[in-house]
Formats: sequence, C-alpha cells, structure tokens
Amino acid sequence: MAKHQYSESIPTSAIYRHVENLVESYKLQRRMFERRWYDNNFFDDGYHFRFVSRTTDKIVDLSARASQVTPQRSIPKASRQIRGVASLLLALEPHPVIYPEAVLSNNYQVEQEYQTALETAKDVAKRSGHWVEEEWNELDIQPKLMQMMILAAKHSVSYMQIWPDFFTEKFKAKVFDAFDIYLDGSLDSIYECPSMTKATPTLISKIIANDYFDEEYN
Repeated sequence: MAKHQYSESIPTSAIYRHVENLVESYKLQRRMFERRWYDNNFFDDGYHFRFVSRTTDKIVDLSARASQVTPQRSIPKASRQIRGVASLLLALEPHPVIYPEAVLSNNYQVEQEYQTALETAKDVAKRSGHWVEEEWNELDIQPKLMQMMILAAKHSVSYMQIWPDFFTEKFKAKVFDAFDIYLDGSLDSIYECPSMTKATPTLISKIIANDYFDEEYN
C-alpha cells in the first residue's frame, strides 16, 4: 500500500483502523458499479439469465421461470466474443524491447570515444533485452496478458502485479480483477491514488496456518 499523505501522523497502533476506513470508503464508492448482470462470470460462462442479487447475495436464475408461454430468448455467448477480440489483439505476440540509451555526439570531442559509447549503449541494451525476454517467458506474461484482456472486457479494468520474491530471488507475476484491488476510483490514474489495497479470497485453513496469525482471534 502506498503511503498516505496523513499516515505519518497516525500512531502505529491505530494504522490498521486507518486502512480499514480507506477500504470501506472505496467499497462505498464502487458499490454501484459492482457485479452487474452484463459483466459477471455467469454471463461470460453462458448463463445469461443468472445473477447475484445485491439485496440477498443469493443467485437468481430467471431461466427457471421460462415456459412455453414466456420463453427466454437466446443470446450468443459473450465468452466467444471476448476471447475472440483478445486473441486478435495478441495475434502479433508482443514482446519486450529494450532500446539503447541515447548517446549525444555533442558530449564527445573525439569521434572514437563517441563510437565507443554508442557500441557500449547497444551492448547494454542487447544484454538487458535478453534478460527481460527470458523473464518474460519465465513468468508466462503472454497468457497473463490474455487473462488481463478477458477480465478487462468483463469488468472494465484489470491489474497485473510483478514483484521480486526475496526468498526465491526470482520475480513473480499475478493477474487480479477489478474486485481484487481497492483504490480511489474518482482519480484518472492509479499512480495518483493515496493507497491501494489488494484483497484476495483465502481459505481459513491457510490463514490459521500462517505464522503471523494471532490465535487469540481464532
């Protein structure tokens, strides 16, 4: 989570309450946009007449009410359309490119030094590009980009987090949907948000097995 502009004045013992207040405010802000009938997973899976009731949190299946008198009209599977567009966008198989650092001839009085600097910049870019491409393949970025596009098509936005794992000394990457990340939706850029909170469903068995879990709250 990014440092909030007022976090320095908050005691450590009260910081958790401050984080909870931020998350709650973001919940209220985005509640009107969440899990509409046209962008939920039921619609993507072909169950166009199912949705989660916002009042009871239960699944409502309108197709069960269909009869010969009032039949439900069929709708083409949204999943085919979404995945078809995503496949077209990724058809060229994008890959990372590292360009050499700009070398200005004005900074060199001797032509030989300028040429040497150019070759050095090219060599650094080539080696960096090779490393980035290896990491790109190691992290399976291409399938993750496909997943991001599908989630963005369903929920308007998706996220990918890439971070270093200090235990394995490797990078990791994971895709999150619009409901995994809590932030201020009134801003134009995520970089302007005072905080970002990641919330992912976790089995209670994993929470209890965590070394940081306080048994007093079990």
